[in-house]
Amino acid sequence: MKHIFFVFIMTCLLTTQTADAETLARRGSLGVRLSPTPEEMAGADGAYVSEVIAGTTGEEIGIMAGDFIVRVDDEPMATTQEVVAAVSDWRAGDTARVVVMRDGRELALAGEIAPRPQERSDECRIEYGSVPFDGGHLRTITYLPHDEGVYPTVYMIQGYTCGSIDLYYWPNSPQRQLSLGLVRAGYAVFHVEKPFVGDSDGPADCYDIDYDYEMKAFDEVYVALKEYDWVDRENIFLFGHSLGGIAAPILGAEHHPRGIAVYGTVAKSWYEYLVDLYRVQESYFGTDYETIETQARASIGVLYEFLINKRNPADFADDPRFAKAFEEDILGWDAANETVLDRHYTFWQGLQDRDLTRAWKEAGCATLAMHGECDVQALNSEGAETIADIVNQYHPGKGRFVLLEGTDHGFAKVPPMREYATMRRDGRYNGRYLSENFNPQVVTELVRWLNENLSEPG
Repeated sequence: MKHIFFVFIMTCLLTTQTADAETLARRGSLGVRLSPTPEEMAGADGAYVSEVIAGTTGEEIGIMAGDFIVRVDDEPMATTQEVVAAVSDWRAGDTARVVVMRDGRELALAGEIAPRPQERSDECRIEYGSVPFDGGHLRTITYLPHDEGVYPTVYMIQGYTCGSIDLYYWPNSPQRQLSLGLVRAGYAVFHVEKPFVGDSDGPADCYDIDYDYEMKAFDEVYVALKEYDWVDRENIFLFGHSLGGIAAPILGAEHHPRGIAVYGTVAKSWYEYLVDLYRVQESYFGTDYETIETQARASIGVLYEFLINKRNPADFADDPRFAKAFEEDILGWDAANETVLDRHYTFWQGLQDRDLTRAWKEAGCATLAMHGECDVQALNSEGAETIADIVNQYHPGKGRFVLLEGTDHGFAKVPPMREYATMRRDGRYNGRYLSENFNPQVVTELVRWLNENLSEPG
């Protein structure tokens, strides 16, 4: 499995301490962005550092882009997830001890852990808050126009990862550019962290929860959102990106917002999507069809056992019938943490049980389904087109499909598919590229649709 890109994979290791919004003391930050290991460095140990954020612990202790983090606080590190877990309890003022591999030799680095700043923008107010959930708190971050008032509000639902939505370290990220574009158009933009991600605290860690627990968090936050004094309760919209495009209609069926917009998502069951993934996505990366067929056939049985029969992969990992699938790492199975593709295996099983057609039917609101022409995660436009068709069948005229030419899963303008695939392999597709190539048409289409669907005053 050399080329499967399941999500927009770039992780920034910056963590915070949670409490009430006004008294929250920031947790310490490592301040590095981790990315997949470049092909020319394949086989190297540790987690690959693609960027070091200025003014953070990483810069202060001497971590450099191109390093591999191999130990944190004397514990060996092999994956991004292990590094995230190792720094999750850091506190500002404590001592960081990190060992990196650089140019074939180990370097021991140490220094004081720096606190993490908050997001700032000259274009809007950015307010940090929190919502109580399951004995803890979920961090909220809201972008508001400078003038006080009541605003139509877009509740952003992020994708599947346990990465933070607190983007101070990446001020020109596509997600920030999207949010700022909505604020310029007069909308409030509301974000929330997942359980125990970023500032969020509580009894459960994002990596350990199932899908129902994650949805319960999004649901309770929706209820809390309606009580903010700056929210126009008649004009709450959901925007679901990637896997958030599955959560959005589920929330919509319960709360019936003014409208739902999604980007880069699917309309079929998770089992069906993954079966397609192992055929379609590899073809974009030039894999020969015989290899694709072998891999796809290997995936079907193991995915059926996992998602349909609801088995723990640990119970059939040694079954000779599935040896090829585990050899090819079809599931991205981590036995030590019981995770599949960096989420607890029960998360995906709960997702499989969700009926998306019913959710879109019951949501019954104005719907915008957007697809980027070069979105290798969503595979093709079928999902977005089907969503619009479902909505229009049950609620004529409420569904709209929009195709964004030459645009990928991260909202960036990219070259044709084969060159784009090469960029993803050779390192040219990185944070800087995404920042410099954000497609403003995403904002244009979304704002046009939002404005068309605002309720009439009074």
